[in-house]
Amino acid sequence: MTKPLKTTLALAVLVASATLTSAGEVYSTRCQQDRAALSCTMTRFEADSGPRVISVPHDDSPEREDRVRAWLEFCRPEPAADMYGVERLQYAHEGCEFGRTR
Repeated sequence: MTKPLKTTLALAVLVASATLTSAGEVYSTRCQQDRAALSCTMTRFEADSGPRVISVPHDDSPEREDRVRAWLEFCRPEPAADMYGVERLQYAHEGCEFGRTR
């Protein structure tokens, strides 16, 4: 297969993917060519209708405040830069990053 023909086929796949798109669908086409062959892959995705809103109940209870206070007193989180300069929290006790309180 000649190079102009391969290029024409790749363009045809791209145009076809654009015309097949309907509401709620997204198509992604990727073509790769080496010396011997041209390979194209088209993937269809369901498009999101927008951002998802997840409501999380707000807990202002005294019990929650006590749990947070106990965790802070036990774990004593301190910011520290790692070897790449990214600031991370370090804890006084192992397991605090998973919510351990004693």
